[in-house]
Amino acid sequence: MKTINQLTGRIVDFSDYPWHLKDILPSAFEKQLSTSGYSEFLFFREKFAPGLPRRVNPDFVLDKYLTDDKILLVQPSFGHWDPELDLEPLASILGLIDYNIRVIISTDILIQDYYQVALQKGLLLVTVTENDFKTLQVNAENNIEIDLPNELIRLEDQTITFEVDPGAKDFLSQGQDLIDYTMQYKEALKRYEANYRTFDD
Repeated sequence: MKTINQLTGRIVDFSDYPWHLKDILPSAFEKQLSTSGYSEFLFFREKFAPGLPRRVNPDFVLDKYLTDDKILLVQPSFGHWDPELDLEPLASILGLIDYNIRVIISTDILIQDYYQVALQKGLLLVTVTENDFKTLQVNAENNIEIDLPNELIRLEDQTITFEVDPGAKDFLSQGQDLIDYTMQYKEALKRYEANYRTFDD
């Protein structure tokens, strides 16, 4: 998992539409045989022009800066899903990361399940005030710096502060996920397992 400490990325404003989970990654593409390849179908209806054969929309903003690290501005409803569709957030989060989307900024904490999985997989979620969000919108498609250790967003002529959960901050700055974190204690786990006794013993 990539670390996030000092990150320079390009702002992309995706806040004009309430991107629910089915819009980020349609359910038809949710199941893959590996953890990669989801980015091809990300924002499918925006990325591809209508009709066949399938053609990429030349105005699709994410493809303009394909190799850049990107910072999305979104509504707080980003990642909301309909339980009847039985979608999971993981596939769309893997697709976002595969698309070099490293940070998502909103005016409120995103849907809780989406928030938790995103942080565990290396996607930084930042909450800012309405005024700061508007400032970032004005700077759309410009490069800004995310300073995670100091919890700052640096624009050309000003800084914006944010707060992030300390545990998530450690994960992101060290490039860890939950498995990496757990494996730090593998010797302690071995000792526990060696001394574990069931009621039947």
